[in-house]
Amino acid sequence: MTKNLLILIILIIGNGCQKSEPIEIQSIIGEFYSIEDSEDYSHLELREDGTFHFDQAKNYSCDIWGHFYGNWEIKKNKIVLFEGIDLDSIIEVKSSENLESDTLKIIFNDEFLSEFSDIKVRIGLDSIDAEIKDNQIIFDKFAYCTREKIFEYSMKEKESTYRYYPLELNIRDGEYFYIRHYILSDDEIRIGLGDFKRENGKRNKLIEYKMINEELVSKSCSNWINKHRLEREKIKEK
Repeated sequence: MTKNLLILIILIIGNGCQKSEPIEIQSIIGEFYSIEDSEDYSHLELREDGTFHFDQAKNYSCDIWGHFYGNWEIKKNKIVLFEGIDLDSIIEVKSSENLESDTLKIIFNDEFLSEFSDIKVRIGLDSIDAEIKDNQIIFDKFAYCTREKIFEYSMKEKESTYRYYPLELNIRDGEYFYIRHYILSDDEIRIGLGDFKRENGKRNKLIEYKMINEELVSKSCSNWINKHRLEREKIKEK
């Protein structure tokens, strides 16, 4: 074995054995993106409440796109993501479409709020959770679209915007979550417990990260997700 080959093997082994840097919770809250020249697009948001949102588009394809939600923890200098439980096909959701209405009411029944007592609701680009009063949230669609400059052309496009803009409703409580898109077309969404039954089972680990040189490096992933490296978005100099 030549000297150069031996050195190369040592370097490869050394890189593979890099230890994860100590992780402080406040230092990792926020969003991370794929490093340059990545084969896939990946995006991770770690929220302060212990939940996360992860996306990956393999080969940057819109046809092979995965969205994942759940909870994250720090264990032995590693960030561990646990896959959440999607309530979409379990709870009861009824909605009524009204493109002329500028207001949306999201109404929860008593059973739902009793079962999910720590519920948090996030709408669209809002950075804070919506407040539930008297079992409901009243959302001003017109004010939101105006503030976020969603009415791209003119007010004549309002109904078209309400119908086609994919505004997201994000409901979560611990490991449970419910996501609904295109909520601007509705004037009322009623949410009930439906067939939900709480089960205590083993949590599914989705991804495990090391922190190396301020990058999140996936150590292990579920079968669907490719290995990847993430960094905070860099601010481009003007």
